[in-house]
Amino acid sequence: MRFFSVAYKFFVAFMVMLLSYNDVQASNILISDGPHFRMVAADQAEIQFGVMWENSWRFRQRDSRLDIDETNWDAAWIFAKYSEDNGPWLHVYLDVNEANHRVTISNVPVAVKVGTSMVGGTERGMGVFIYRDTDGSGAITVNRAFLRWNFGESGVDPDSDIRLRLFAIEMVYIPSGEFYFGDCAFVGRLLAAGERAQSVSYLSAFNLNGDIVNATAANCPSPSVIAPITSEDMSLTFRGAPILPDFPRGFRGIYVMKYNITQHAYVDFLNTLTYAQQQRRTVNGNPAAAVNTFAMGGNGAGNRNWVRIRTPGVAATGIPAVYGHNGAPGGAAWNRDANGGNIAMNFLNVFDGLAYADWAGLRPMTELEFEKINRGPVLPRTGEFAWGGRFPSNAANMQFEWTGRETMGGNFRPIAGTPIRVGAFADNSTNREQSGGSFYGVMNMSDNVWERVISLAGGSIFFDGTHGDGVLATNGDANVGSWPEPSAAGFTRGGWGTRGNQTSNRTHAELSRNAGDAVVTAVGNPELATALRPAGLSHFGFRAVRTAP
Repeated sequence: MRFFSVAYKFFVAFMVMLLSYNDVQASNILISDGPHFRMVAADQAEIQFGVMWENSWRFRQRDSRLDIDETNWDAAWIFAKYSEDNGPWLHVYLDVNEANHRVTISNVPVAVKVGTSMVGGTERGMGVFIYRDTDGSGAITVNRAFLRWNFGESGVDPDSDIRLRLFAIEMVYIPSGEFYFGDCAFVGRLLAAGERAQSVSYLSAFNLNGDIVNATAANCPSPSVIAPITSEDMSLTFRGAPILPDFPRGFRGIYVMKYNITQHAYVDFLNTLTYAQQQRRTVNGNPAAAVNTFAMGGNGAGNRNWVRIRTPGVAATGIPAVYGHNGAPGGAAWNRDANGGNIAMNFLNVFDGLAYADWAGLRPMTELEFEKINRGPVLPRTGEFAWGGRFPSNAANMQFEWTGRETMGGNFRPIAGTPIRVGAFADNSTNREQSGGSFYGVMNMSDNVWERVISLAGGSIFFDGTHGDGVLATNGDANVGSWPEPSAAGFTRGGWGTRGNQTSNRTHAELSRNAGDAVVTAVGNPELATALRPAGLSHFGFRAVRTAP
């Protein structure tokens, strides 16, 4: 077997091909060495690599006044794809036995945990989490890590030529424990079918003795009446209708992407797809279009989406395109942070986000998990944003644009349709409110692209939290049988603009738009029956989660 290694890395949540395959520092997290290979049996190999990232942490939070005693940390989610004899890119299924994965050299003690999914009735290792094993903060440098790949179980021919791509996504661990859903804010009225979001400024729901109901001035006079979510097995109903027992309630520990999918991440996702799958996952829908054709929508400058075709595909033979991003003035160099790679990816519809999550071995988050990520275990504050405050500071004075490290003052993006660099409000001097960070240190939950969640209105009767298996349908859609139809994944509360950004604001969680940009109810959305891409997607991005092993 001959191996040809191609290492990929994410800056926070995006991939950059490492030129020369190693030792290229491009920002926060990267595959710093490898991948290299060592055969350990006729049908088994070890993948050796290094990984490093800045600003890592592991902390125990203790507050006896608030009855808080929990530990959270950041982590790298490592997974791989392979191509056999220049065939399609397929997921590397790692050994499920954690004893067969190890780190031998690192600057701090680290742990390795395998994340698994059921694939064809068999438990498969989708990837591993690597994270600090002791409290502390600062850069992590893992010089030598080994992952066991039982390639024979996937039917890989030992005499074939193998190309491999290694990926890393920065994640945040959200510890298990109780939390509060809802904040008692109530402005406006209930939504009617076909009603536009602009007519309603706030719609929230809360846990009233096990039934999640819409908040009114009468039933929720203050957050003190909100009952906590006390276990993952807690019996819950939504407006009187039972919620599936396996619907993720937010109590169980999860890992969540620290940042939204970026434009570089989506580029490299596209570059592992077939021609037909690329057609489905781009707005342009034509991988054979000319060089520099915008793939996702807009004209680049108007909506700050710089994903383009770098090498056209060939429709007649099904050769996929090679995509890149190139937005800096002059546009001479492709796929660099300074060319828009770390700007949040927009123009994503829910099909795109679900497909990305499936491909990466992750899953979408639920509304309940969204609020837990933002608020943590503390009592709600009416009208609060992800950073815990109630009054956003509008972003202004962009600095260092086209350097890969653009920054802005404030903690909130008021201008819809123009995404900014993920984490742009945070630096070493900012506190939680200034950075826009959630209780657990997750960035941009209230201030960049809008995200998708599995809504209570559409998904609570059948979504069971199954993870993606790394394999998409031939048309490029996610194909996890227990995932809801995209009509159940409503707009969530995070994002730019002037409405709907508070942690508990559900105004958009029960809406979706059809191809004519008209707002319709989430369930029974005609957009989803026709597979049309709705207009106005310069607003929308995605991030995914994984239940903690």
